[in-house]
Amino acid sequence: MWSSNLLKICGQIFDWITFLAKRSKLGIMQNRQEHTINNIGSSSEKLTAEEPLWLMSSCFISSDRQGVRLVTVDAAA
Repeated sequence: MWSSNLLKICGQIFDWITFLAKRSKLGIMQNRQEHTINNIGSSSEKLTAEEPLWLMSSCFISSDRQGVRLVTVDAAA
């Protein structure tokens, strides 16, 4: 009788450890997903906040028969 109670207790301890192991794996996966979502969100905010380079630049490089030259653009235009 004492040994059957001991086996029952050992089984319950094993079940509890298994439950905690599964729960910790789920917590790790949730944490990883939350960080990924936050990183994607901050990356998209940075991309939408920045103007494209050609809009920020007031000059560009032009090449023709005379060679390569730097052409400035009026920002008010």
